[in-house]
Amino acid sequence: MYNFNKKYNLFLLKYIAVIVSYYLIILIPNNFLLEQYLKSTAFFSSIIINWFSGNVSQIGDVIVGNDFSVQISFGCEGTEPIILFLAGVIAFETSKKKKLIGISLGIITLYILNLFRIVILFFVGSKDLALFSALHDVYLQIILIVIAVFMLLLWINYAKK
Repeated sequence: MYNFNKKYNLFLLKYIAVIVSYYLIILIPNNFLLEQYLKSTAFFSSIIINWFSGNVSQIGDVIVGNDFSVQISFGCEGTEPIILFLAGVIAFETSKKKKLIGISLGIITLYILNLFRIVILFFVGSKDLALFSALHDVYLQIILIVIAVFMLLLWINYAKK
């Protein structure tokens, strides 16, 4: 039998509880909060795209361009890397102040990085659908998850001081 210490078990239990809670919330049918989040992500992404091209509009959770459109749907909106990071911050034993700093900076940073991921995907998709698929389905998602884990490790190092 494994001999894990009590702190580790408590961390793991809290971490899993946050992840499971997130997925239970996502399962709610007609989830108003998720819908608003998807629309706001499309809105802010379209603003950034327009800084560079000036020719897209946003309709609900869809970014519409002249030759290409993208719908922001569950899995594309960037909440999973955010939740991976937040679960670690919430589960880690430290002061409320350090947790609040981690939560605030983590959400803002990962949300902005995801907006830029969507912008990159939009521009790539308007030129090369095969590359779009590879970036969307694998590479950019993995990069965002790796960044979230790296941010969590940096935050844990900060929180231990």
